[in-house]
Amino acid sequence: MLTTSTFRSIEGAYLALLRLVTSEHEHQIAARGNHAREVIGVGFRLPDPRQRLPYLVTRKANPIFQFAEALWYLAGRRDLEMIGYYAPSMRSSSPDGVNLGGSAYGYTLFNPAQGDTVSPFDRVLELLRTERDSKRGYLPVFSTVGPSATTPTWHAWQGCTSSFAADVCTWCATCGPMTSTAVCCPTCSASR
Repeated sequence: MLTTSTFRSIEGAYLALLRLVTSEHEHQIAARGNHAREVIGVGFRLPDPRQRLPYLVTRKANPIFQFAEALWYLAGRRDLEMIGYYAPSMRSSSPDGVNLGGSAYGYTLFNPAQGDTVSPFDRVLELLRTERDSKRGYLPVFSTVGPSATTPTWHAWQGCTSSFAADVCTWCATCGPMTSTAVCCPTCSASR
């Protein structure tokens, strides 16, 4: 049986993951010019969620920034006004010096897409309220939505199944579930 490793604190998980990526990495990548080693599909359990901050001398962690960033995401923001105070270097990732684009996950999760009235998070919550065991929830994390109206929005599609293998549907990240026979989203006309 496949099992996920369990650690008492984030330090144990962090050190184990460093050993794994150092000795058994699957890929070498260079995202935005930063060379790194990568292992895909790794997970772990942390039974005590209060033990999620790394307290390692060699790891320069800023818990104040980490909490500020979490609050910024949960507030659904993409502007730099608040988060720029805690991480001034984030301003260099902004095309206009005011907002961040795709890495502002909270904005994508907690705000309705253009032309919609319900956020992806609220849409999935409603789905889970009505279908407790559903596997059809989809939360987009990245978006190419930029600070200007001229930047295009992408639509993510995800095939999904419920507890019954025959019950297959298609999901538009902007509009929600569609029938499996739809060629394009009837609301926003985005094709698969």
